[in-house]
Amino acid sequence: MSETAGQKRTLFVRELADEVTKEILYAAFLPFGNILSIDMPVDKEKGTNRGIAFIEFENEEDARHAIFNQHESELYGRVIKVAHSTKAHVKQVNAAGRRHKAVWHDDPTFGHDLRPDDEEPTDNKDKT
Repeated sequence: MSETAGQKRTLFVRELADEVTKEILYAAFLPFGNILSIDMPVDKEKGTNRGIAFIEFENEEDARHAIFNQHESELYGRVIKVAHSTKAHVKQVNAAGRRHKAVWHDDPTFGHDLRPDDEEPTDNKDKT
């Protein structure tokens, strides 16, 4: 199977409400055909979905029907956007997961060697 064929069967869904789960998406999209997989990235800090999901259908026609029927429909009080997935969507999702943290965010040693706020900086130059 070519990568393009897989992309035509895979949908990118965005603008999802925090309460939406894989099970809810499955129930909402199942009427349009057999679903092979649902990938819903999770915000690790909040514990909720990141507002997006990838849904892979068994065939392209089912995916087209899902787009036609679900694009700009309401799900849990939000108007969702549904389109064929592209490489750009995957790159966007991967970048979004990393972009909001500084490189030292997870470094437990960062900042431990700083002097206390009340300590005056020392000037090694001779003041004459």
